[in-house]
Amino acid sequence: MQHFFVARLKKLDESARSGPEFGDSSRGGYDLDRIGLTGDDLASVDLKPAALKEFILANKEALLAEAAAG
Repeated sequence: MQHFFVARLKKLDESARSGPEFGDSSRGGYDLDRIGLTGDDLASVDLKPAALKEFILANKEALLAEAAAG
């Protein structure tokens, strides 16, 4: 499962993440993938479901405007 968030990121401290999933290496990694919407980076991402990717690409300007307003 993939989660996609649109946000205007002001600060991020990955070391502040906590929970049992981060302490158990047998559960795999939890690395963040940063994908900007201002370029064409998303076009090469295999985002699931495909309808979400299509929606984001079709509404990129509105999503960016909403993130900037918040």
